[in-house]
Amino acid sequence: MYFEVLELGYGNDIAKMNGSAITCVMSNPVTDSSGIVVGFINYYDASGFLNGSAEVKSTSINYPYNTEVDLLSIK
Repeated sequence: MYFEVLELGYGNDIAKMNGSAITCVMSNPVTDSSGIVVGFINYYDASGFLNGSAEVKSTSINYPYNTEVDLLSIK
């Protein structure tokens, strides 16, 4: 199972599935109409999991280093 997350801006990500770390297998840039990168679509590999809770946490690389968390419940 794979899932994708749209990340607007630049951040350092941590992804987990049922509390276990999972890896980002691909990241595609998202650009505005001028071709400037404004974010990324990140693809995570959750192979081996049939259901559970996915969490992606991203902390901005810019001050004040805000953190956003997305949760997804898969049944």
